[in-house]
Amino acid sequence: MPRIPNVTNISERVPSLSSINLTDENSFIALGAGGDIRVTREVGGKSLNLSNQVTDDDNPSILTLQSHESAIEENDVIGALNFQAKGESSVFDSVLVCAGIEAIAENDFSASSNATKLSFKLGSSEIAGEKMSLSSTGVLAATGFAGALTGNADTATALETSRTIGGVSFNGTANIDLPGVNAAGNQNTSGTAATATLAATTSNVNVSDESSDTSCNVLFTTGATGNLPPKSGTNLTFNSSTGILSVTGLDVSGPIKKHTTTIASSRSITVSDTGVTLNMAAANPAGTSVVLTLPPATGTGHHYVFICTVVNAMTNGYKFVVDAGTSDKFHGFAHSHNGNSGNLDSYKITTHSVINMNGTTTGGQVGDRITFVDIASAIFHVDATLSTPSRTDTAHPAS
Repeated sequence: MPRIPNVTNISERVPSLSSINLTDENSFIALGAGGDIRVTREVGGKSLNLSNQVTDDDNPSILTLQSHESAIEENDVIGALNFQAKGESSVFDSVLVCAGIEAIAENDFSASSNATKLSFKLGSSEIAGEKMSLSSTGVLAATGFAGALTGNADTATALETSRTIGGVSFNGTANIDLPGVNAAGNQNTSGTAATATLAATTSNVNVSDESSDTSCNVLFTTGATGNLPPKSGTNLTFNSSTGILSVTGLDVSGPIKKHTTTIASSRSITVSDTGVTLNMAAANPAGTSVVLTLPPATGTGHHYVFICTVVNAMTNGYKFVVDAGTSDKFHGFAHSHNGNSGNLDSYKITTHSVINMNGTTTGGQVGDRITFVDIASAIFHVDATLSTPSRTDTAHPAS
């Protein structure tokens, strides 16, 4: 092979030259009119470098493998880069092409198509063959993947490891039937279904007596019909122990009907009697005193209304007293029609704890009325409208 020693630059064509050996470490082959594209050997290294000497922006080094075939057909190799251990002394498989990258036509080229795939070839004990490819549409195909992956496999058909749902094995290849859900049987469940809907048919709700609860919230809806959520308000509560419904205001468009309870014997009055008309009708008005004990006054605003329907002509015919365990007092007025003079006599009631309606001088005639209002701690307001029989003077009802 002809040698040209110490040649660092060839700028003219050398006739009949079949090879060139550049022995200087700084030797290079320059291409182009300005010699801008150079092929060099890295000084002291083992690499062959292709470089663009132009320093202006957007002047990269580009290596293009070109095919000058006049008709590229499907599966034609347009360009290839192969790797081979040519000097391996073991010969046989060791000196075969062990890896390569090829650009292969996916179909016949035309004026409107140059679809090409990249074929990545690797050898094991053979000439390197395709193990992975990247199509012209960006689809990557390989014999397998290892390591972390994200996203969903388009063609997944089964779970690698089956899972058990509700006691039924599931691998993703077919629907399953769950006992107690869409098949006969029972299903143990817990938690609240996030997407629960109305039942197909209305069913009853089991309830229990909670009359000892003193503070209950009343449930209501914002519409008369439809699939509506239940709501409650702190301004609407119910005391199940006393039967009292508490509201901050009341707007009534129709008449209010009051409940009436008949009292035939002595008893303690409770807060459940508030707002109720209590008819005093002793079972034996001529010989039985009816003692009515009011609950402790705490400022609740509760009203207790008593109306006499039967005359009880005893010394203590109808007797109203405060709770013995309190220091409660009555304050207010009693207005009594004098059956002797025809006048209306008024009596001031202050710090009294007993009021008598004896059926004569202190009232207790049919139609007589007395109202107690729990206005403050230990204080009941009293408003009484009384009357005496004909030719009978009035007397102070409180003591």
